[in-house]
Amino acid sequence: MLINDITNYIFRTFRYRKLRSYLTLLAILIGIASVIVIISISDGLIVQIDEQLKAFGPKNAVLIAGDVTRSGPIQTQNFRMPQEGKITIKDYETIKTHPAIKYITKRINFVGQMEYKKRNITVTVGGIEPEQFFAMTNLSAQKGRIILPQERKVAIVGEAFTDNTIFKDNPVEIGSFIYLGKSKKKFKVVGVLDPTNVVARNGILVHFEDAKELALEEEKITEDELSAVAFQVAEGYQLNEVVKEIEEKLKTSRKLPIDKKDFTIVTAEFILAQVGTIIGAVTLFLGFISGLSFFIGIIGIANTLYMGVVEKTKEIGIMRAVGATKKDIRNLIVAEGASFGLVGGILGLLVGMIVAQIISQFGFKTYVGIHVVLAALIISIVVGMIASYYPAKIAADLDPIKAISANAGR
Repeated sequence: MLINDITNYIFRTFRYRKLRSYLTLLAILIGIASVIVIISISDGLIVQIDEQLKAFGPKNAVLIAGDVTRSGPIQTQNFRMPQEGKITIKDYETIKTHPAIKYITKRINFVGQMEYKKRNITVTVGGIEPEQFFAMTNLSAQKGRIILPQERKVAIVGEAFTDNTIFKDNPVEIGSFIYLGKSKKKFKVVGVLDPTNVVARNGILVHFEDAKELALEEEKITEDELSAVAFQVAEGYQLNEVVKEIEEKLKTSRKLPIDKKDFTIVTAEFILAQVGTIIGAVTLFLGFISGLSFFIGIIGIANTLYMGVVEKTKEIGIMRAVGATKKDIRNLIVAEGASFGLVGGILGLLVGMIVAQIISQFGFKTYVGIHVVLAALIISIVVGMIASYYPAKIAADLDPIKAISANAGR
């Protein structure tokens, strides 16, 4: 049987059984489109996170309290797990002695109150040592300037404070005064952070000593406690190896057993792995839900092909009588099933990409890679071939004489 004959046969099926064919294609379309949208959002998140982590730096790491791998996700507002461990000045001094350290800085991070033009809001305040902090990160001031090394009672704010996102009527400007903490300490805004890093968009940075005063005042920390210690490894050293060495030094310093730790050293690679695991689990669950559409599609294709076999019993019998083999008939029905899958897959792919593009207009980054496109088409074809197996077997096993005589009276 020639490919041209198979193609003509398939086109006749679509032409004369339009409603049944369209409904079958719809099930495949929904399944493929759903998977495309879910994966595009998932991959888009990974790409966006990867881009944001570039600001973290490939040679940078941050020590935080608590074993994140055992205790759960990081609490970003203060970089610590409240149920176990603390980071202290002693830990800072321990890390500082490692020969691979190029830059090291103490951090105080907390959630507190901010007042601006008689309006009170809750904000995330980050206390930094300016010289070290800006030397080891890709953050900079989009407007104004950064905090000077010994400068006190000044702040750099995220773009959200200045672009009408938070303060719609009276946005913060360079030179504005904001009031932080319960005692409403006065800070002058000297810069606006570059919004390239999403994390920096909603934050406020002040000098480490100012943040410490505010955090102690509100009993967020104890006297020698830190929220985190950030450090950068010098060229010529492998970050992962240095991290392992520092972990051992901290275990010794903190008098912890070999098999236990109450802290985590976070790197860009670590964050990406953690987030990837979470996103992967969610994607798998949503993919399972979308897979139900594929199951419905399989049933739809199988039903369409089976009814086609029943309706074309005489036609199949004649093909067998004029020389078509069982293999020819089986290949014909399987090709018909694969065509349903292919057409449904192409339509689903187009719809999915359109929906993903629409979603991206609402601030969600989406990404449809070539591997997703190829996988979607291959899966849809395979689904069609699987669905066609049983109808193809029935058609191939028909007795040509009985098949012709069964429809003789019609």
